[in-house]
Amino acid sequence: MSVDRFIVRIPSLSIEVRKAQKENAEKTLKHNNPVEREKAQLLLEAYAAFEEQEKATHSKLRDEQRLRTDNLPLLQRIIEAFSQVPISDAERKIIQVALDFPCTTSSELPKQLGWDGSSSWHLHFGKMCHDREYLLGTAETDSNGKPFYTGLLCDYDQASSSFTLKPEAVAAFAELGLAAKPKKKTI
Repeated sequence: MSVDRFIVRIPSLSIEVRKAQKENAEKTLKHNNPVEREKAQLLLEAYAAFEEQEKATHSKLRDEQRLRTDNLPLLQRIIEAFSQVPISDAERKIIQVALDFPCTTSSELPKQLGWDGSSSWHLHFGKMCHDREYLLGTAETDSNGKPFYTGLLCDYDQASSSFTLKPEAVAAFAELGLAAKPKKKTI
């Protein structure tokens, strides 16, 4: 059987099928039959070339999107970022808690969600921002020289160790259908 018919189908295969084919090819490399080993090697090389091309294309698209959004005001960049990469259910919860509890610490915010872990909110929020950094703008670095992704959408107050969504983020999320829940009146 020709390996070429497998190679030409690579772009149309699902991620799961690609993974299974690669695993099978890697197992076949240990096979005694030199013809089968050669076919497996050709298939793995085709996968490597395809993945490199896919990575370059993805990187180019992100660069193009970054150029398109770089000069937009922050409000528009946020709307663009969350329109292009829609908000997941988990992200909706971490955004909502930031809207509902401004000026709150990273250890208090997860409690509002019923989560354990003192930095779980800010890790999830930072990951959400990281995933959209190419549309939001470049994250500033923290005191350790590491990117502070949460800072793309939140202001951090060192004195109180608290996070507050930037006004542009509050406005953008309101446009996207997320707003702070009304506070209950106390008598």
